[in-house]
Amino acid sequence: MDARDKIVHPSVFALILANLVPLYGILFWGWDIFTLLFLYWLESAVIAFYSLFRIIYVFSIVSIIVVPFFIFHFGLFMVSHLFILNSFFNNGTELTLKMIIDMTMRVLPAAVALFVSHGVSFFKNFIKGGEYLSAGGLRTLMPYNRIIVMHLSILFGGALSALFDNPTWMLVVLVFLKIITDSAAHLREHAMIEGYRGKMPKITRGMIQRALKFSYQGKRRE
Repeated sequence: MDARDKIVHPSVFALILANLVPLYGILFWGWDIFTLLFLYWLESAVIAFYSLFRIIYVFSIVSIIVVPFFIFHFGLFMVSHLFILNSFFNNGTELTLKMIIDMTMRVLPAAVALFVSHGVSFFKNFIKGGEYLSAGGLRTLMPYNRIIVMHLSILFGGALSALFDNPTWMLVVLVFLKIITDSAAHLREHAMIEGYRGKMPKITRGMIQRALKFSYQGKRRE
């Protein structure tokens, strides 16, 4: 896949389009730095949502054990992250359920766009593209690498924006910084999966495929 094919690939195209939606919020809805960072925090929940389905799809019955563990430690990550964002970028305003709901409703259109974008990647790459058959596909089950890199870049940009008193142009720069880091992480993640798939012995691929087929037939009989 050359550079042009990567950019026009449905999942990358959807990712870029979805990440452009926040520009409208900044330019026409008066979003500030905290609103933008809250949206990106909410995107972590979207990534976790699809990771749950990946876990269930790959581990089948074993996911009964894996899913609660994933929800617990990812939930801790989400709570800690939100407290940090609120402390540094929202003047330490009291963090309440009502505030979280109000902020979610404020960024809902952009959040829905990001939800659809990650859904396109899930069905196009993981399901239809067969990434679940790859040993590298297991890397997508625990999304911390991509999330941490993405949010460190965002926090760095957010700190610079706050330093300049959050001018609109800095928020726009932050959106494009997020697009660049997120797209690069997306392409790197899926290229790595392809690399693992190419290196996986045929006998291993065959065993995984037979196990998944057996699991699928068992579900149909139920």
